[in-house]
Amino acid sequence: VWTRTAVAGGRVVVVAPWHPAAAFSVGAAMAKHKLIYALADAAVVVSSAAGSGGTWAGAVEAVEAGWVPVLVRDGPGVPDGNRRLIERGGLALPEDAVTELVSVAALVAAARPAHEQQSLSLAD
Repeated sequence: VWTRTAVAGGRVVVVAPWHPAAAFSVGAAMAKHKLIYALADAAVVVSSAAGSGGTWAGAVEAVEAGWVPVLVRDGPGVPDGNRRLIERGGLALPEDAVTELVSVAALVAAARPAHEQQSLSLAD
């Protein structure tokens, strides 16, 4: 329900190769990571378990494929998965830079002009 409301209100876009009401499956959940990385200019990994989970699998795949820069939060107390992602080619992102990224993203979002919604047919 929140998804339909957000889409109708122009606050979110849902991109998926399967129907939004389709039952959950691990394979579909993992496949969404490819879409997320493909649509991104860069990725930021804040916290990842080493060797397991969707964050780990998606980040490793993106690093190895070279789809986008994968920035990984680094600093004292980060999970082992973060350190291992950096070892595999993720770019270390200092703790204080994460806060700055969030601030910059908020400023960009606030400054972005409102655009008219546009619906495109797959046949166009």
